[in-house]
Amino acid sequence: MADYDDIYASSADVVWLVCNGNAKGGGFTARVKITNGKFEANLFTNDPYMMEGVSAINDDVAWAVGQNLPFFISDKAPLSGIFFTKDGGVTWVPQKILVDAHDVQPWKVSFVGTRR
Repeated sequence: MADYDDIYASSADVVWLVCNGNAKGGGFTARVKITNGKFEANLFTNDPYMMEGVSAINDDVAWAVGQNLPFFISDKAPLSGIFFTKDGGVTWVPQKILVDAHDVQPWKVSFVGTRR
């Protein structure tokens, strides 16, 4: 069973979450916003990563981290993924991981001042 590994509220109307995908089909990130009582969600599939952590700077800017699926590990995809969005989670840009940090598996991400 897949689960939401991290949830972060950046305001009273916006919540960010990550799902690990149960190590079977990858995970996803989502930003859910409530507007006039209706839910609007920006979902982004982060294959081949099981998403584990998310932290937002505001309602549009966030960072998320995940680990490569055990059956997909290859030279083409790093062991871990670090992703950044500045458009409310519509697009997530993978960040380059240092060559000497190829075996690092970040689980959570948090920022000073985000009141987490």
